[in-house]
Amino acid sequence: MLVVMLGLLTFTAHAQGQASSSDQEMSRKDGQKASADANPPSFKRFHKVLEKNLTSNLFVKSNLAPLLIGAAGALAISPFDKRIVDEIRGESPLVGKTGNILGGPVLFSAVTGGLLIATSRSSRPHFRSFTYTFTQAIVIDNILTQALKVSVQRERPNRENFSFPSGHASNAFAVATVVSHYYGRKWGIPLFVLSTFVGLSRLEAGKHWPSDLVAGAALGYISGSTAIRGTHREMEQAASRQSLILPFWNCDYRGVQIRFTF
Repeated sequence: MLVVMLGLLTFTAHAQGQASSSDQEMSRKDGQKASADANPPSFKRFHKVLEKNLTSNLFVKSNLAPLLIGAAGALAISPFDKRIVDEIRGESPLVGKTGNILGGPVLFSAVTGGLLIATSRSSRPHFRSFTYTFTQAIVIDNILTQALKVSVQRERPNRENFSFPSGHASNAFAVATVVSHYYGRKWGIPLFVLSTFVGLSRLEAGKHWPSDLVAGAALGYISGSTAIRGTHREMEQAASRQSLILPFWNCDYRGVQIRFTF
């Protein structure tokens, strides 16, 4: 049954990836080159980009396909929720504890903080863009996940509340999506597999139903993709807002000429 769930969640992530929109359809190499050649977004505008990511960048056609895939997958597996949890729950406490740590807020907060510190000392535009997008994805995912948890208030297998969707799964898949975009399949595929493990561990611990995990995986992918889209658009807009200061002189005048491009 563990293998079945692993295949299901991996297929969901793969299908979501195939549903990316034309506004994100640049090859990974082109995407890396673009981010390496351009100045990364300024963290001073982080809140403004976040606002766009939660509105215009979130509600786009390209997010519709992964949303439908996640919803269909969650609905399809929901009749088997209890049976799957009954078979998996309590089988390996070590798996449950490990997944809780790997997908938990403490680790993600520590990683995000570490990236922000490293970025402040880095001159590599590609790495700085990655950190910016990573942070945006984590914030977007947590806002959307918590909003759904409060709205749905589904009971967990262990009788606690706020089961749907899985925050551990959504965070893990959001990170895997961003890393895959910036650093390719070499890092992306292992992280998607690790994200699936994190999701499965939540079943073992009795914290979630399988449908929570599928929904979380879809939400994580949407959050990561939205953050990527927002970063690219911010970089494009920043490039169009350029000013050029040129000195000039002749026999009669000396000064500077300022040109603005909007």
